[in-house]
Amino acid sequence: MEIKAIDRIKYMIKWVTTMGIIWVTRGAFIFTVWVGTILFLVPAVSSEILIVPDDYATIQEAIDAAGFEDTIRILPGVYSETLAFKDGVLLMGESMDLVTVRPEGKPASVISARNCQQGLIFGLTLEYPNPDTSGNKITGILIENSSIEVINCRIRHMSGTGIVIRGESTPLIGECIIESNGFCGIHATGKGARPEIKNSQCLNNGQQRILFDNGAKAVV
Repeated sequence: MEIKAIDRIKYMIKWVTTMGIIWVTRGAFIFTVWVGTILFLVPAVSSEILIVPDDYATIQEAIDAAGFEDTIRILPGVYSETLAFKDGVLLMGESMDLVTVRPEGKPASVISARNCQQGLIFGLTLEYPNPDTSGNKITGILIENSSIEVINCRIRHMSGTGIVIRGESTPLIGECIIESNGFCGIHATGKGARPEIKNSQCLNNGQQRILFDNGAKAVV
């Protein structure tokens, strides 16, 4: 799909409710600025935009096809998938109120990001649709040896934890709502886990809102 640079920028403009925050992300290929109610997410102009379901029937197909710095735009809908994230990809839903990802079966996690030094997950709701009574602990997002950014997402109703961070990981979690999960909202474990958490809410989770153990530390 051939898209001019100016069209790429237009695709990345989102209207959200904020408190006038100005925030520049740490990734080399994207900057994010909140000013009043406008959120600008501007990728490198050389990237491509892959649209789900117009160009690809599933989100995972688009991830598999995407190159480094490519943007995957997810149109409103409910998607029954389990996703393996890819380094350098921008995964962008229309908004957390319009795009929902629900896993099929009982996977370990809805989205797994392993060995990803850059990347963005934006504007999604992740939820587990059925109560799990078998003892399986399902995670919303697993971040392992990765430094991705999770922005403006809702993660709820997991039988385990909303976001698990482990290994050598320095992710940024911003403007997220992590609620009603069976164990806790965010769990960072191990000396290499150094998440940065900004303007996010952990609500009504089963045991703890945020848990750091085994040497993990965070900026909150």
